Amino acid sequence: TMMMRSSHVVVSIVVLRVTSGFVTTIRNPHRRLFFTWSSSSSSSSFTTTQQESLSAHKQQQNFQTNVPLIFIHGMKGSHLSDRSTNEKVWLSLSGLFNLPPKPDEHTDRDLSLPLTYDSDGTKQDLGNLQVNGLVNHIVSLGLGDEYSSTYSSYLPKMEFLPFYGHVSQHLEQLQTDGIRPTRCFVYDWRRSLPEVSKDFYDFCENEFPNTPVQVLAHSMGGLVTFDQMRQHPEKFAPGAVLVGVPFGTGIQYFQDLHRGYYTELGRCRQFTPASQFALSSHWSFFNTSEKGDDTFVDVSEYPENNVKFQPDVSAIGKPGTTFQETVPGKVIPFDFYDVNDWERNQVGIFCPSSSIDSSTMELYKKHMKIQLAIAKEWRQTTFRRGTKQCQEDMPPLVVCQTNTVPTLNQILRRRRQQRNEDTTTTTTRNYHDQQQQQWEYDYTSGRSVPGDGRIDFNKSFPPQGFSYETICLESLHAKQMCWEEEDGSLGTIMNQVTKQIQEHTASNNEVEKSLA
Repeated sequence: TMMMRSSHVVVSIVVLRVTSGFVTTIRNPHRRLFFTWSSSSSSSSFTTTQQESLSAHKQQQNFQTNVPLIFIHGMKGSHLSDRSTNEKVWLSLSGLFNLPPKPDEHTDRDLSLPLTYDSDGTKQDLGNLQVNGLVNHIVSLGLGDEYSSTYSSYLPKMEFLPFYGHVSQHLEQLQTDGIRPTRCFVYDWRRSLPEVSKDFYDFCENEFPNTPVQVLAHSMGGLVTFDQMRQHPEKFAPGAVLVGVPFGTGIQYFQDLHRGYYTELGRCRQFTPASQFALSSHWSFFNTSEKGDDTFVDVSEYPENNVKFQPDVSAIGKPGTTFQETVPGKVIPFDFYDVNDWERNQVGIFCPSSSIDSSTMELYKKHMKIQLAIAKEWRQTTFRRGTKQCQEDMPPLVVCQTNTVPTLNQILRRRRQQRNEDTTTTTTRNYHDQQQQQWEYDYTSGRSVPGDGRIDFNKSFPPQGFSYETICLESLHAKQMCWEEEDGSLGTIMNQVTKQIQEHTASNNEVEKSLA
C-alpha cells in the first residue's frame, strides 16, 4: 500500500521471491516504479569449479594490453525503440507483463520488419524500430533524466535479472581502469546475418582502424564472428572466445515460428508467428538438407498409449530436468528453405486459423523466398568444411558451451485429434479454427540431449577442418554471460579471454625477438 500526502510519502516495500534472488519494489513521489535485485545465494552455494573460476579471473584481470576486446551479443540482445517516440518496444517491463493489457497483434507491441525491400529487391526496409542499446538487465528502471541529478545519490538506477549487464559493465570497467580498450557491438538481431556480419566488420574497423581485435561472442553473435573471421583473419588475429553458439542446425526455433514466443509469465506473445515470419536472421538456424532427420518426426501411426504427446505446450524458457530418450516416428521430409514446405505443413502464418489476407500473404511468400535463399547460401558458404589453408589462416578459437542441461532437440507431430473440449474456456472462433488445422505439435516430449537448455552441446562447434579449444560450462543459455554468483559462467569465460590474449601477446613477442 502507499499513501501520498503533499510532500510526505509512505513507501511500501514488497519482497517477491524470484528464482535465486529477491526483488524489492519501491514507489517514489513521481509514481515511477523501481526494482532492485539482490541475490539470495552466497558464495558457499557455488560449485568448486565456479569458485575457482571466479577467483582465478580476479587474479588475471589486470593483464594489460593494447589489443581491443569487442563483445557481440546474441538473438534478442538489444533494445528496440520506436524511431519517432524513442519508446522501447523490446525489451520493457510493460511489454513483459502486458500492462496495460493489449492484444498480441497491437501495433505498439509489433516487432516485425517490413515485408518491403529496396529498389534492388535484396535488402529489407528498416521499418519504424531502431536499436536502442544492449539489454543489460531484463528490468532496468530509474527516475528519468529530469530527476536523476537530484535523487541519484540515494535512489540509484535499479536493475535486476541480469542478461548482458555483467559483461558490459565488466568491459566498461576494464577500459576505465586502463586495462585494455573495449567496445560492445549492438545490432538489430532481426535482420539477415549476412547484413549483420558486414556491419560487424565495419564497426570493428571504424572503431579500431587497421588494428587487430579480439572478440567475445555469445549465441548468434558467434555465427557472425565466425563468418568474419573466415573472411578477414588478419583483423581478428588475436582470436575469439565463442559462447553458446548454434553452429550446427537444430529444430528448436521451429516452435518460436509456429506457436510464437510467450513471456515466461504466459501473459502475452510479443513474438507472434506473423512478426516472426517477417524477420530474417533466424532462417539461418535450420538444416539445409531437404530429406529431414529424426529431430522432426510424425507419430500419427504409433499407438497413442505408446507415445506420450502433449500438444501445443511451450518449452521455451523451460529447460528439462531429466534426459529423455528418442521417440520413434516417421521422419518428416521438410525443406526448411522452401516456402512451399512451410505452407504445406501449415506452419505459423500458414495455419488455417491465420487471419492474414491474401495480398499480405503474397508479400510474406515473396519475403520468405528472398530471405530463405540468402540464409541457405550464407550457411552453406560460412560453415563449409575448412581447407588446410583456411585452418592455417584462421585465428585461435575457444568454444565455451554447457553440457549439463537437458535440451530438447526433437519435435513430434501427429494428425490433430478430435476432442470434446469445453468451448466455454475459449472463443468459438478459436475452437473451430483449431479443428481446421491438420497437424498438432509436441515440443516437450521428444528426445533431450546435453546442452544449455536452448542449444545442443554437440551442435555448438565449428565445422570440420578448424581447430579450437573446448571449455565446458554449467549455466543455462540465457545466464552464460552472468557472473557465477548469479548462476552464470562469466568468470570462466573471462579467464579464457585473458588466457587467449596472453598467448597472442607472447607469440607476437617471440616473433619480434626473432626478427630483431
